[in-house]
Amino acid sequence: MKRPIRVPAAVLALGALVAPAAAHAQGTVGSQGLGYPPGQYTTLSMSTGGAVAEFDPASPSNPAAVANLGGTALFMHFAPERRRLADVGDGQAARVQRFPVIGAIVPFGSRGAVGLTSSTLLDRSWATTATSELDDEGRGIVEHYSSRGAINDVRLAAGWSFGDRIHAGVAGHPL
Repeated sequence: MKRPIRVPAAVLALGALVAPAAAHAQGTVGSQGLGYPPGQYTTLSMSTGGAVAEFDPASPSNPAAVANLGGTALFMHFAPERRRLADVGDGQAARVQRFPVIGAIVPFGSRGAVGLTSSTLLDRSWATTATSELDDEGRGIVEHYSSRGAINDVRLAAGWSFGDRIHAGVAGHPL
């Protein structure tokens, strides 16, 4: 019989401190120019920090959860945002009105349901203003640039409940 290998606590602590520095694959989707990922969470999921997203029938993350609703539903979630960008002596404020998830769920039979949702996968909406001076008298040009658009995830899901604890689901996600 082999003896278990014992690792000293100091070695584990050192490993915990060094491991995050070695994770070079970390990055953000927004910095790659693909857009801002709002999260595809419903209001219920966002209010719990995403903890119940897998069990939320309206959240597009788990197709088996649509069988948990127990009735027909038509829903739209509202997520307003307020941003402020400050520069030296100047600042800009923006309000963004988002509807990250909209959809409908219709039951079939006593244990199944079909759901259709549309959620924002990546948002590429932005606006900026640039000012240029042309001459010594202060005349200049003010240019406004903006873009409105997003990549949406449309999900058709079907879920079935085999009992209180066992659910199964399948979904298709065209972008």
